[in-house]
Amino acid sequence: MATAPSTILFLDKVLLRPRTEPVRGVELFNLNLLRDLAALGHRITIPLHHTWATQVKTHTQTAPYPLTIIATACGRSALLNGMRGVWRLGRERHDVLLLANIANSLIPALSRIQRRGLCSRSTLIAHREPSARFLKACARFSPTVVAVNGKIADHFRTPAFPNVAVWYGITNADRFAPDDQPHDPSQPYRFCVLGQLDNAWKGADTAVAAYRLLPDALQERVELHLASFTKPPLYPEDNILPYEWMAAVGVPEFLRFMDAMIVPSRDEGVMRETFSQAIVQGMLTGLPLCVSPLPILTEKLDEGGGYICATPEDLAQRMQTLAEDPAAGQDVGMTGRGVALARYVWRSDDFAARFL
Repeated sequence: MATAPSTILFLDKVLLRPRTEPVRGVELFNLNLLRDLAALGHRITIPLHHTWATQVKTHTQTAPYPLTIIATACGRSALLNGMRGVWRLGRERHDVLLLANIANSLIPALSRIQRRGLCSRSTLIAHREPSARFLKACARFSPTVVAVNGKIADHFRTPAFPNVAVWYGITNADRFAPDDQPHDPSQPYRFCVLGQLDNAWKGADTAVAAYRLLPDALQERVELHLASFTKPPLYPEDNILPYEWMAAVGVPEFLRFMDAMIVPSRDEGVMRETFSQAIVQGMLTGLPLCVSPLPILTEKLDEGGGYICATPEDLAQRMQTLAEDPAAGQDVGMTGRGVALARYVWRSDDFAARFL
C-alpha cells in the first residue's frame, strides 16, 4: 500500500539520552522504522543526543533523502534534550509528529510543539502503559494511537483519543527462517533464552532452575543457551552456556542453531513484557516455545506453537518431552511460524499508509 511522502518530526526518549547500552528491542525497532520510512521517501527530522548521530546515519544511509538530525548535548536528560531539540526547530512545520514511545520526560517538548502548531497531526506508537500525566498531555492534540497490545490500548479508549488501534510486529522478519535440516540425534538438544538477560525479569534463572531439575542423564544430552548478557554469569554446568552481548545481526543464525525456545519472563511490576520481539523471532524460526503464563506471551500460542509452563517443574517436564521427541517439537514450531507470519510481521509501508 503506497502513501504520499510526508515531512515527519520523530521524537523518541531513548535517542534523546546518551547511548550507553547495546541497541536492542524497542530501540532497534525504532531505528528500523526510521530506515524504512526514509526509504519510502518521507523526509524526517529527528532531535537526538549527539552520541546517537553516527548510529542513526549508518542505519539509514540507503534512504533517498538523508534525515535531518538535530544533535543536542544537554547531559543525560531526555527532558532537556527534547526541549532543546524542539527549540532549535524554530517555527519549522511538519506534516506529522511521530512519537515513538510513551515518556513523561517528553511532555514539555510535546507542549511546545502543540503551542507552536509545529505539526498538522500526530501518531503515537505506545510500547508501554501511560501515566495519568502523559494521557493528559496527549489529550490536548488527540494523536492516532498505535498500541503494541490491548492492555495498553485500553488506557486510550476515551473520547479524547478517537483513533486507537492494536498493531505491531517485528521488522526484518524475512531474516528469520527455520533450519531446513531435522534435528541430528548425535547432537545435543539445544534450548535457548533470548533477550537482555542481565534484567532479572527476563527469567533466565527460571530456565536454569528447570535445567537443573532434569535427570542427570538428560542433562548430558541437553544444552541451555542464554543469549545474552553484558556481564555473563558463571555456571558450574558445562551445558549451561551464557553468551556475551549478541548484536541483532547475529540473532537469526543463532536461532537456526537452536531446537526450542524458552521465554520465562515474569511481571515485576515496573518491568514486564509488553510484546516480546524475541518470542516472535523464535516463532518465525519454527522453534517450539515454552513460555511463562504472562498473557502477552500466551496469547501468541492460542493456535498452537508451544506450551505454557507456570513453574520450573512444569518447564523441566516439557523440556524433557521435547528433547525425547524432537520431530514432534518441529511440527509444533512450524504451527507457530504460520501464526507469526499471519499476525506479527511489521510492514512500515502499511503503517505509513494507515497511520501517517
